[in-house]
Amino acid sequence: MRPLIIFLFLLILFGCKKNETPTLQDKLNNGVSVGELLHDHPVEAFIGKNGEGGIIFYLDTVNCVGLSALAFDMPGTYEWGCTGLFISPGSWVSVYGLGAVNTAGIVDTCQTFGTAAEICYNLDVEGFDDWYLPGADEALEMNRQIGFGASEHGLTGANQNIGNFNGSHYWTSTQVSDISAKAIEMDEYPTANYMYKVSMFRVRPIRIFSF
Repeated sequence: MRPLIIFLFLLILFGCKKNETPTLQDKLNNGVSVGELLHDHPVEAFIGKNGEGGIIFYLDTVNCVGLSALAFDMPGTYEWGCTGLFISPGSWVSVYGLGAVNTAGIVDTCQTFGTAAEICYNLDVEGFDDWYLPGADEALEMNRQIGFGASEHGLTGANQNIGNFNGSHYWTSTQVSDISAKAIEMDEYPTANYMYKVSMFRVRPIRIFSF
């Protein structure tokens, strides 16, 4: 009698697990594309989920592109580099993805070794090698959605710093002049500050993906 009871218990236990409905994160983990999942899930459900090599923090359903941030900072701090040199800014149809153009321009033009842009450009991690230093607008959106969040946006979900950002400055690829560039101070009220290119700040790579 006891073996039969044990068998029935195991059957019920594993039967219940088998019938569990997979979550959105489960589906992303199993390789289902964002494009496919958008048919059944709203855009806001993807924000803060692990996907596309990092943490998804932006989706544009009109142009079918999204942004994902690496889940951790690059070790140490880095300078922007190229002091005394103004690098022609890149052009892009949207502020989202502009950081990739900026990063390529910095790496191609700047001879300074180990810059914030270079560390992102040469990164090959989580199965992707197209990481870049975010532009100022991209960095602000990253902080709003998966960082500390800005109170004026009323975000209460994924933005509770699940990206594990440090409350300090992070470089962006947005240049200001031959001696300064924009860095984002990550906190509840993020601002893009003009900082000297020789300053040493944290770096968080991101990537743009299509769906």
